[in-house]
Amino acid sequence: MSKKYRIAVVGAGMGGLLAACMLQRAGHACTVYEQAPKLAKVGAGINVAPNSTRIFRALGLEQQMLEAGIQPKLKFSREWDTGELLYTVPVPELRARYGAPFLAFHRGALQEVLYSALEPDTVQFGRQLARLEQTPDHARLDFADGSSVEADIVIGADGVHSRVRESLFGAAPADYHGLVAYRSLITGSGLKPADNTKWWAPDRYVLIYYTTEARDEINLVTGSPQPWTHGDYQPRPASAQDLLDTFRGFHEEVQEVLRAATSVTCWPMLERVPFSPWSQGRAVLLGDACHPTTPHMGQGAGMAFEDAVVLARCIDAFGDDLTEAFGRYEKARHARTSRIQHESHENQWTKKGMDPDWVYGYDALTVPL
Repeated sequence: MSKKYRIAVVGAGMGGLLAACMLQRAGHACTVYEQAPKLAKVGAGINVAPNSTRIFRALGLEQQMLEAGIQPKLKFSREWDTGELLYTVPVPELRARYGAPFLAFHRGALQEVLYSALEPDTVQFGRQLARLEQTPDHARLDFADGSSVEADIVIGADGVHSRVRESLFGAAPADYHGLVAYRSLITGSGLKPADNTKWWAPDRYVLIYYTTEARDEINLVTGSPQPWTHGDYQPRPASAQDLLDTFRGFHEEVQEVLRAATSVTCWPMLERVPFSPWSQGRAVLLGDACHPTTPHMGQGAGMAFEDAVVLARCIDAFGDDLTEAFGRYEKARHARTSRIQHESHENQWTKKGMDPDWVYGYDALTVPL
């Protein structure tokens, strides 16, 4: 058992909240610093596969997750224009095979489940990191509001545009994949599309699924080639007409959902060539801060969840030597996250089949360190 630390987590996304939960349960004093002014139900949908949901089962959060999201009956891959069935993911069999369910959520609903598992006042809002400095004895975080804190460990869970990563290794923009994602959440439409369906065209796709068990909220997310001509890689508002024009000719079931999308945003798909190291001194990265990936496999959050568990285990087991702890964490995770990045970039997962064991069978709670 290692000594207990003051740990600062930068970013209250999925990986940051789970890391804080794991570390608090191990007895560490952990605070999350989030630049947003409050926890708000923003964003879009998210699929969470058995390699992630088994973590929440172990934490006693499975029932809350079941109430917050939906278990799809099946997942389908279909031809973009004819609707021909290409592949069916046997969702009920996944639970039996891997001991944990496949679920879909609104991101905000899942975030609230994680937030509720933390000690009171764990998340400090309105804290945008401005500077990170380290000494042999501690790290100092200076925030844009003029406040400062000291910590023994800093975890950069602040996403693809990570300020922690930039502080450690310098500014380097992520790589643009060449595709954009149009996103929209649709409520009150009265539409009842098939459960969790990805419609595949040669160079683009449309993914449609419910985010609640009541099936009263539909998540629409797409992928299509488009130059990104803006000065940064931040999401932008898009018009409903842009969406319709981009997916003209898709099946009528898709067109019905597209026509119901009245609030649309456009996101550049970003990734980064696998790199090393993920840590320096008392600071370490997880999730999109060190291995951003495209959303094609639905494993971006999954990799952050796995990172959070393995990192917390390494700190607890080897934390008397942080270099050793962070080195073991990266060694345990680097090859897997690199493979996920590659396979997701290729965008063939579930098109006409898949080998689920290497993805869904991974157990971050027991993988050797």
